[in-house]
Amino acid sequence: MRPLGIRVYGEGGPVKLVAGGLHGREWRTTRKVTDRLPVGRLSGTLVVAPRVARSEDYISTVRKEYYGSEAGRALLNLLSMVRPSIYVELHAYARRSLERLTDPERIEKCGVPPFYRLRGGYLLIGSVSHHLLSLHPLPAAIALEIPMKKDNSAEVEDALRILRVVCEACDVEDVWRGICEAFDDEGLREYVGRIRSWILGFAGAKA
Repeated sequence: MRPLGIRVYGEGGPVKLVAGGLHGREWRTTRKVTDRLPVGRLSGTLVVAPRVARSEDYISTVRKEYYGSEAGRALLNLLSMVRPSIYVELHAYARRSLERLTDPERIEKCGVPPFYRLRGGYLLIGSVSHHLLSLHPLPAAIALEIPMKKDNSAEVEDALRILRVVCEACDVEDVWRGICEAFDDEGLREYVGRIRSWILGFAGAKA
């Protein structure tokens, strides 16, 4: 089964995929980003899947069972079909989950590094699930967590700033460099270096 409402912009490489609504009701928040993607200066091809999961059942993407679910199989099929070199997952989180998502011991507890909270708001940036990277190693596989609060306009704008970098990037190097340059945040630059090495480790293991 395919995700709902797939859109394709541009042509050629690099190929980029942005996926939202992977589980539960997150699509109600992430559509604020997928409906406003900055494709005006797009380089390459951008594939957008605003809602991967057709139901609102919730299974965490850090659990292996997710990739055997209907939504998980749809995501894996989409990745196999699109074969992106740059992949962005859009998620949404409740305030009560902030501590768990940014827990310094998250990699020991869940197998994936903690998210980084951008300064001045509650947008979180990190890696996609280690289970997904084991199945589809990618040189750039970024997850963004948008808070499910009444006024999340600042976080949506920060997410769009990151997606603008993704859209305009000519290669993977442009993505990582552009994200660091988009924010005046030394902690983010250090975090990107660490998370990038962790993500590339999966690609190396499959080489």
